[in-house]
Amino acid sequence: MADLKPCPFCGGEVKIYRLSGCNYEGQTKAGATFVIGCYNCHFDFKRFTVTVTIGKNGDVSVVSEKEQAIEAWNKRAGEQE
Repeated sequence: MADLKPCPFCGGEVKIYRLSGCNYEGQTKAGATFVIGCYNCHFDFKRFTVTVTIGKNGDVSVVSEKEQAIEAWNKRAGEQE
């Protein structure tokens, strides 16, 4: 996992916070919503979800937008990709 850059506005510490607990859809799917935000100035930028699905045959699938959210948070105006 990539490290989070400091807040672009105040330079404060940035963390990932859970916004909602698990949202269950029957017995086969659950998910939670998170946000990347600054602990100091309370600026939040990027929300993402993590979803876990259990198939009828026992297969487990995890879909997470976390890495894309961290990449988006760390991107700064004028930086080359």
